[in-house]
Amino acid sequence: METHLAGVLMKRIVFTVLFLMLVACSQPAASPSPTPVPGRTPVVRPITPPADPGRLAQRATPPPEAAPLLTERLAQVEQALIRAEPLMLLEELDAAQQAAWQLALADERVRQALSTADGRLVRSEVFGVYPLGPADDALVGAECQNRACYRVELYDYARDRTVLAVVDPAARRLYRVTVLDDTQPTVVPRHLLDLAAQIALAAPEVREELDLPPDQSMIQQPQMKVQFQATACERSRHLCTAPIFVWGERALWVIVDLVDYTIIGLRWTDLGASSRRAVTEQRLQDDVVTARFCDQKTELRRDGWSLRYLLTSTDGLRIEEVQFNGKPVLRSAKLVDVHISYSQQEGFGYSDALGCPAFSAAAVVAWDGPQIEEIRSVSGVEGFALVQRFRSEFWPTPCNYAYRQRYEFY
Repeated sequence: METHLAGVLMKRIVFTVLFLMLVACSQPAASPSPTPVPGRTPVVRPITPPADPGRLAQRATPPPEAAPLLTERLAQVEQALIRAEPLMLLEELDAAQQAAWQLALADERVRQALSTADGRLVRSEVFGVYPLGPADDALVGAECQNRACYRVELYDYARDRTVLAVVDPAARRLYRVTVLDDTQPTVVPRHLLDLAAQIALAAPEVREELDLPPDQSMIQQPQMKVQFQATACERSRHLCTAPIFVWGERALWVIVDLVDYTIIGLRWTDLGASSRRAVTEQRLQDDVVTARFCDQKTELRRDGWSLRYLLTSTDGLRIEEVQFNGKPVLRSAKLVDVHISYSQQEGFGYSDALGCPAFSAAAVVAWDGPQIEEIRSVSGVEGFALVQRFRSEFWPTPCNYAYRQRYEFY
């Protein structure tokens, strides 16, 4: 009986297909003269990329007068280590969020996760305080059901470790602590992105590459998720980001090490060609998609199948409690965090994540809710598909992308 049931379920298993529709940010083969930015003096000579994929920088720390944010940062880190407390620089938190991170930092399990064997607290920081949603079921059991719990994310710079704490501020309880080694938080706080941009602006290498003094207006998409394959960041397991200086049809990537506060490398890429078509589809309001498909689960019953689905923060469309004619098929299935490298060989460049609209500016967000499509053949309807579209806001212009996740049921 079990063998027969397994065979039936294998024939009726759910298939997942991810379609990628990309406008490539490819590595350049040749470089035309850049198109000047309005209001700026054009360069005298064409800017051409180096023959190799990129080049190392001198790893010099900017002087205080060139990067005042770095001077403030160093003082804040020193004071945090003296107080034996993780750094806390998040702004615009409400009372519940503030209570959540305070409870997390006071918990002995969190402090142990951020300390060495002899009890010394390492350099660490609170990266975010987020309300728990339906997609966070794996972090906590029934304790937070019908309660306003929060996920506090902390990062251990010394060991490349992320610590997640699930906290109920109203009950003043911390329910669970999860330690993820060799893992960095999904979202880098805004103040660290601003710091990286200021370090890049102060670098002589950037001025030399652009052949003019760079300014903040040239930086676009500094929060974009980036691949650092085969770079010093990957080998050293350091937290890095890359402010991107756009100059005409070219983009200069400046890799900034946020552990040592230095620039470790630079690389040119082309922005790619675009048909420059206007995006005519009206985007649904983010709060509508979030409320209907991220903050709650949706029941689906059709053709003998029953399941629930929802949109997650960074793992796209998830289905769970899947049954066919009352027989269990899947407890939970999802497409995990998607990171696409657009360079052909080096593994360097933009890297995407699919998620709810309220995730971050780095995500390719859900454009509308999941749709049901019939699967037809010459013999008629054979099944149905649950389809979710994700799009960058300015797709199909360069470096903006569209994805489609699809579960098929037969």
